Amino acid sequence: MNTAAPQQNIPQPQPTPAPNPILSNAPGGDKKMILWLIIGIVVIILVVGGIYFYMSSQQKPVTQAPAPTPQAETVTSLESEVNALEVDDIDKEFETVDKDLQSL
Repeated sequence: MNTAAPQQNIPQPQPTPAPNPILSNAPGGDKKMILWLIIGIVVIILVVGGIYFYMSSQQKPVTQAPAPTPQAETVTSLESEVNALEVDDIDKEFETVDKDLQSL
């Protein structure tokens, strides 16, 4: 019982290849793109340089340290303060300290 049906060969239409789009490159199109790329890079460099220059000019100027006061004035003022002290009765001031020390 062989019920095999004969196969019929039906011609299949061949698929048509997809058409390749034709790129319409105008003459010098690549040169224009390179030119625009270079112009863009130059503009970016100029903007970054301008920002750097602006930020560096905004920094505080360096202030000079004040001149140190001469040593002679300090010594003179200290001597006048020492001479103004009253040290007549130093022993009387130490009597209370001595008593406190004796009590220890």
